[in-house]
Amino acid sequence: MDKGNSSYASRRRKSWALVSGVSFLAAALTIIMCALGGVFKFEKRENLGNLNGNNMKLEFITSAPNVHVTPDYNPPNIAVIEPPEVQQYHYISIVASAGGKVAPYGLAKVKEGENLEITITPDPLYVIAELKIDGKKIEPTNHYVFTNVVNGHSLYCVFKLESEISPSPTATPTPTPHATSKPTPTPTPVPSAPAETENPGEEEKP
Repeated sequence: MDKGNSSYASRRRKSWALVSGVSFLAAALTIIMCALGGVFKFEKRENLGNLNGNNMKLEFITSAPNVHVTPDYNPPNIAVIEPPEVQQYHYISIVASAGGKVAPYGLAKVKEGENLEITITPDPLYVIAELKIDGKKIEPTNHYVFTNVVNGHSLYCVFKLESEISPSPTATPTPTPHATSKPTPTPTPVPSAPAETENPGEEEKP
């Protein structure tokens, strides 16, 4: 039993000795590498030899090299990667009835800020009877352009046979009556009574 304990203690001492030796060697190598790399600078001072009996004491100064740090310094040959620009798109719904062609047709994808031109072509004997943009009726046209698209839109077109579309009746203007002046009546002349005449030869009877 004592022999086993002594063997264990011996192995333990050897392990500690090995660890201590490796640590000391690593520390020594670190100091040497720092000294060679200029991290430590050893300077011998004058009049540092103090004689105390037979002992001489030497002092050394360790100083790190001057390092100037620039806050806005960018190391060379390093590319600055900017995030990619996110593209935003909008959709335009294009629907038409039979009797003609609309291009593009369906659901058109448009990049924000760009334009979209739409061509409307009726078939023979057909005409554009109705055209709506975003639900609002506009004058029929063969070309329409959505400019500077920043929102979704819609186009709805209706084709009809030209014979089915009757021209709108033209309203006949009603003549405005003019006030007529009534003729002023001419007064009828009234005949005057004949004047009484006196007979001088006639005597007044009692």
